[in-house]
Amino acid sequence: MNWEAFGAIGEILGAIGVVASLFYVGRQVQQSSRATRGQTFESIANSLNVVANFSAQDPELLDVMLRGTANEELNHRDKGRYSAVIWSLIRTVHSAYYQVQLGLLEEDRLNSAVGITSAHIASDTGRALWNSVKAKHDEDFQTYVDKLIESADSDSVLQVFGK
Repeated sequence: MNWEAFGAIGEILGAIGVVASLFYVGRQVQQSSRATRGQTFESIANSLNVVANFSAQDPELLDVMLRGTANEELNHRDKGRYSAVIWSLIRTVHSAYYQVQLGLLEEDRLNSAVGITSAHIASDTGRALWNSVKAKHDEDFQTYVDKLIESADSDSVLQVFGK
């Protein structure tokens, strides 16, 4: 064998090494992307769980949330508490929606995560709050929340909690 043959074999082995490296890097990127999507969903779920935990630990707050969802009259203090909960939910929905836009969360996961929030946002208090901040958001998000409100099933949420 001459030196040219050794050089050609070296180039072929180098090319195989490059291709193998590209496959390895591609697999690492894919795994990293999956992990990021999982972490994104977990973060959104945790944000929603914070609200659920507050209401579970505070029966008075849970009562306010149920009465607010049922559009019962709330006094000034309770309306403020319920508005704070709704604002937190809107911010979480906005964050989740943004993650979908970035490709870090699938839209069906967004919808499953924020489904129960629609009953609160669709309440009289929620609609008033949404209408007061709606113009500060981009049109796509406005459309998403408006559809979320339209599809809200407050009766199902109330039945789950025995109201």
